[in-house]
Amino acid sequence: MKNFRIYTLVLFVGIFMNACITIGYGTGFGPQGAIFSSTKQGLGSRGKLDGPLTGSACVHNFILLAAFGDASAEKAANNGRITNIYTVNRTTFNLLSLYQNLCTVVTGDNVPIKNEISSGKNNEANFNDVITLKNGEVIKNVKAAITADSVVAVSSDGKTIVYKKSEVKGIQNNVK
Repeated sequence: MKNFRIYTLVLFVGIFMNACITIGYGTGFGPQGAIFSSTKQGLGSRGKLDGPLTGSACVHNFILLAAFGDASAEKAANNGRITNIYTVNRTTFNLLSLYQNLCTVVTGDNVPIKNEISSGKNNEANFNDVITLKNGEVIKNVKAAITADSVVAVSSDGKTIVYKKSEVKGIQNNVK
């Protein structure tokens, strides 16, 4: 009976001290629950939409004894094969400090933008696709790329617009 009381005391102290000993999570990573935590925080975005591709990278911590991983935005973008990042978010998970993780999640696309754009040599021949939307809008002089669930349009000045496939009526390539 004495051992049961000791184990129960250790368990309760562990639960209530959990927020004090979540090693690896500095301030600013949101609230940590004593028993369980699962949070998502927005760190930055370029525009209002998530990108059509998603990549993540995580750091893991086991029983406060070992932590490992790479949760950089660069690693997350590489994992998702993303070259143009739209949003960066961070997720955390904690279960009694027995297991914790912190993940960086990025969204974006991998539409190649020709070197002529960045050098100022605007090669209009690369931007001759036409996208027709179901609402009647026609987007001309873009480079169109199709992903699993969206259509990405890149204009000759480097601006990127993402449309859901359900919004697109048709695409014409190399219209002159």
